[in-house]
Amino acid sequence: MFLVKFAPYYDTILDGRSNLSDIVEATGLIDYQLAYALGGPDGCTPKWGGQLEVDDPVVLDQINAIQTQGGIPVISLAF
Repeated sequence: MFLVKFAPYYDTILDGRSNLSDIVEATGLIDYQLAYALGGPDGCTPKWGGQLEVDDPVVLDQINAIQTQGGIPVISLAF
């Protein structure tokens, strides 16, 4: 038996930083691909969209919220 899951992209920068919990409530989807962890200006330190720190509280709060609901956040990388 195959288990097919759908995990849409959530752009942590270009999305206008909408509230991911609101999206979960509206759609019922709890798994998300978080886009994109890129190298920052120095090229070695990952940042959301190459701009925000990976521990940015706005992004982390949303990750924690979907995990609390049983969701799985998947970090998408681009090189």
